[in-house]
Amino acid sequence: MPQKWSLGYHQRRWSYDSDKRVHEDRFPDPKSLVHDLHHSGFKAIWMLDPGIKDEAGYFVYDTGSKSDVWIQKADGGPFVVKDFISNGVDGIWNDMNEPAVFKSVTKTMPESNIHRGDDELGVFLQGLSGQPLSGPDIGGFGGNATPKLFGRWMGIGAMFPFCRGHSEINTIDHEPWSFGEECEEVCRLALKRRYCLMPYIYTLFYMAHKMGTPVATPTFFADPRDPSLRKLENSFLLGSILVYASTVPNQGLDKLDCTLPKGIWVRFDFDDSHPDLPALYLQGGSIIPLGPPHQHLGEANPIDDLSLLVALDEDGKAEGVIFEDEGDGYGFTRGEYLLTHYVAELQSSVITVRVSKTEGLWKRPKRRLHVQLLLGGGSMKLPSAFQMWKRFLAKTEFRSAGCSEE
Repeated sequence: MPQKWSLGYHQRRWSYDSDKRVHEDRFPDPKSLVHDLHHSGFKAIWMLDPGIKDEAGYFVYDTGSKSDVWIQKADGGPFVVKDFISNGVDGIWNDMNEPAVFKSVTKTMPESNIHRGDDELGVFLQGLSGQPLSGPDIGGFGGNATPKLFGRWMGIGAMFPFCRGHSEINTIDHEPWSFGEECEEVCRLALKRRYCLMPYIYTLFYMAHKMGTPVATPTFFADPRDPSLRKLENSFLLGSILVYASTVPNQGLDKLDCTLPKGIWVRFDFDDSHPDLPALYLQGGSIIPLGPPHQHLGEANPIDDLSLLVALDEDGKAEGVIFEDEGDGYGFTRGEYLLTHYVAELQSSVITVRVSKTEGLWKRPKRRLHVQLLLGGGSMKLPSAFQMWKRFLAKTEFRSAGCSEE
């Protein structure tokens, strides 16, 4: 399980006026710097390039060789790279210590070690390979992004498992506020979506930890028997959410025809509709948890209001789960968590949403629970029975209800 804070937005570039070491003049007191960042709600992740020099007599090399810890090259010789971690910060980015096996001058492995799939290894293949926490450099690592490119990239990047803006040295500024007010607003809306969806995203990571299911998958996973879905390159699944983006220059999502998988898919947003943001669809039969859009995840509290977004299937039913724990540490391996299963069902013109099962040692926090039922509008093709339910629900104004969670 990743720390919950690590699922927030990361801002990084190579390089913020540094030279891959702690410069004593610019950073005379690194611990105080980290403390000040924490006070403002930031987490500090230090980048390290921890290669070990191949030199007999160097005690690190000698002890590593004695313990046989080095990665082996194709010919059986040692390729001297060793992982290590530092103290005093929230996380370590072992840059170019993955090891990187790329067809590039910046690779850290010999060319003879390049494996099949090198050119295609992306978010979805990473997830299928057991690496759910991955995502591209928003805005692109190489070259200069434009305001339109960066805004659209943030819109889609905010829905990936790992969300980070990153760029190389000697490029223009690539922070969300660096491309003008319109792009900044698109980025703000995109990241607000991510933070509202954080209870759901964190739950998906628990399911990945528990069952090995990827957090993000290609669209055809919704219906593997439909060959047309395998050709789609502008949509993907975030659990039971279909994320659909426009990839046509100067054509926003409002002018794009979306190809949906078989079944019920209900479009929704957070009152943030924008042509540069991807469309979101919830699969019928799903319940997903939502939270308030905090400025940073350190503001989150177990007693925050919880919202359940419900999309009924053809039989008038839906189900979903939410995983909750401390968000850090290994207490969840000792049962220190709460996994809540929700079900919704329509019977005799009444929709009931209830807790069907719980797991873990945690007690349910005392908080308000809001239920939002997606009615579909123009995005869901409703069978005749659904048309009746929609008319009934519209009359009763049951789109949002607040109650205590029992």
